[in-house]
Order: sequence, then structure tokens, then C-alpha cells
Amino acid sequence: LEKAKIKASIERILNSARIAHLCGGYSVCFHSGFYMKQESKKVYETIKHNLKQYDAAIQNYTLALHKIKINDYEMQAIFLTNIAQACVGKGMIEKAIAYNEDALKLRVMLENNIETGDNYVNMGGAYIILKEFDKAKYYIDTALYIANKYDYAELKYKARKIYAFYFS
Repeated sequence: LEKAKIKASIERILNSARIAHLCGGYSVCFHSGFYMKQESKKVYETIKHNLKQYDAAIQNYTLALHKIKINDYEMQAIFLTNIAQACVGKGMIEKAIAYNEDALKLRVMLENNIETGDNYVNMGGAYIILKEFDKAKYYIDTALYIANKYDYAELKYKARKIYAFYFS
């Protein structure tokens, strides 16, 4: 199957959940796969494989994190951020927040302001999933402040998109 179709399907599921939330809903029912003239066992294995990719990513980034130099704080921040993103994919939001917080501390220490903005927007997204909108707004506002201060177009886009969708 085309990876683009799978990615588009996942995005449609996420958009359905976002819209349900805006309408006061708290859950969305979806079919986790499509057959496309394939055997049901093959479809099941594909779904299972896609979910395991997050497990593999978490495992590989954690292994890499432990193998880098103790004082290579930038690489530590990168791996922590990647682990956080994989945790979001697995629905482990609290863990994602913890990893993002650790990465954020390192980036603040390094005065890496642009990358810090990415962690702030990631934290905002995680708190939206947890329906902690005051915290989410704080992190998105902070990301937008950083994006404007350093004229970081990609971060401006991400933060404004989230802001418009949830806080307008």
C-alpha cells in the first residue's frame, strides 16, 4: 500500500478527533484499517507493524541516547524530543511530556532558542491531547513568541495552526 494513503488516513482520524472535541465529544470510533482487496490477516499484520514502529523508534532512540557522549547536550535533546514524538504516537502522553521537558531544559541551558520553540509547540500539542487547555495555551503562546522573535517561519506556522484550531 502507498505510505501516503496510510499517512492521509491517520491524519483524517486525527482531524475527526479534533472536530469531535470542538463539538464537545470525547471519543471517536474508527476502523483501524482497510482491506483494499487484501486478506484480513495481511491487513491486521500491517496495522500491527505500523504500531510497532513507534516501539522500535522509542527503543532505538533510547539506545542512542545512552551511547552518546555524556556532555553532548544537543544530541541528547534531539533524541529526547524524538522519543517524545514516538510516545505521542503510542498514546503515552505523560511520558511524551516528561521527555519534552528534559529536552527543553537542555535546550534552554544551551540557549538554543529556535529548537526550544519546537519543544514548546510539542508540549502544547501534548497538553491539548490531555485536554489541559490552559497549559497548552501557555506552551503554544511561548512557541509563538519564540517564532516571532527569531523569525522562525515553520514554527510560526505550526503554532498559529494549533492556535487557530483550538483557541480562536
